[in-house]
Amino acid sequence: MSEENVDLAHKPPPVVAATIADQLGEKLPGPRKQIAQIVWALGRTQACQLLKQTLQIEVQGGMLVTNGNRRRSPGGVFFHLAYTIGKPKEGKTLARPSSAHKRQKATQTSKPSVQQAAVPSPFVV
Repeated sequence: MSEENVDLAHKPPPVVAATIADQLGEKLPGPRKQIAQIVWALGRTQACQLLKQTLQIEVQGGMLVTNGNRRRSPGGVFFHLAYTIGKPKEGKTLARPSSAHKRQKATQTSKPSVQQAAVPSPFVV
């Protein structure tokens, strides 16, 4: 681990999580909260090691999503590593956010449909 990451691992967990999020380019509250949960569950040292692995993968050309259609974002690589090889500290758990939660978020951000059902008016003769 680089000297910079060793120093980072000795900082308070919120600082570690914010620094990792910044280095991964994550600006939205959801992914930043997810990174904080990863730091809490895996610990600062392991989270910093995953950041180092993520940055190495990015330098080597990145990582494709499961179906191979596109590259993962740096944050996506970090999340993938955390949920596949991360080992939570004793007494802590780490689980991917549920897909139902993702679908709910997606529908909240999508534009509402413009079409409305025709409702007969009781005043039309």
